[in-house]
Amino acid sequence: MGFIRRGLFVIVSLALLFALIAGSFFWTLSQSLNYEVLAPQLKEVAKDVTNNQMNLKNDISIKYSQMSSHCMNNSEYRFYNDNLKHEFVFSCSLVLNGTDAVFDNAIDELVKDIYFREYDCDFWDCALKTGSPFFLISQKAKNYWNEKFMIALAISILLVVLLFFLINNKMNLPIYLGSVLILSSLLFRFLEIFLLKIAMIPLFGMIPQGLESVISNFDFLFVKSYLVMWVGFSLGIFLIALGISFKIWNYFYGKETEGKSIVKNKK
Repeated sequence: MGFIRRGLFVIVSLALLFALIAGSFFWTLSQSLNYEVLAPQLKEVAKDVTNNQMNLKNDISIKYSQMSSHCMNNSEYRFYNDNLKHEFVFSCSLVLNGTDAVFDNAIDELVKDIYFREYDCDFWDCALKTGSPFFLISQKAKNYWNEKFMIALAISILLVVLLFFLINNKMNLPIYLGSVLILSSLLFRFLEIFLLKIAMIPLFGMIPQGLESVISNFDFLFVKSYLVMWVGFSLGIFLIALGISFKIWNYFYGKETEGKSIVKNKK
């Protein structure tokens, strides 16, 4: 029976390690794909692509006199760009601020369209069938990875409960969990640097010309990896410290309780 219990303990421990590493990846992707984190990088890429390949700023400059004239008697100006296949709506108060302000507003609108666009397909269907890379940097992707993180978190909690019943000395559980957390954080960082980028190579063919500068190594997907690693590492340190504190407290309190029990029995 002891052999079976030890075997189950090892299996559950390995499952917990895997769940923590997977959860770290999912949480990193979810946090890195927050709009506030992603938008500044996308805006720089959008400016580069629209200037060099689609002449958006040049088109706005050419049309600016027409915009100004139109805004003398109207509150907004609608501008359709053939290269982008997109219609922009500029307020006339914005138009009066000059071509640079109009261009910056157009970039903001493009980035929001890319991020908040609704994809009529499941995540992996988008990856395999559409051939479009934009779903990788969308709100849909963020929500997908966040759902996976919550699943990994629930599985991890369940495995911790199983370990509680399988471990012989319950006082050792915090120290053991802390060690597993630290190990998972270090392994996560190692895998993120070396393995995940290699696994992304087959997706490189989906990257359109002009987006290579931000997507080629997928670093933007992992800008929060340091934060995730240190959260796991710090929590592991905390659990180990907590476990050691419990042991010290139990050592002295246990002796005191034992001494009182002996005195009471002598009486």
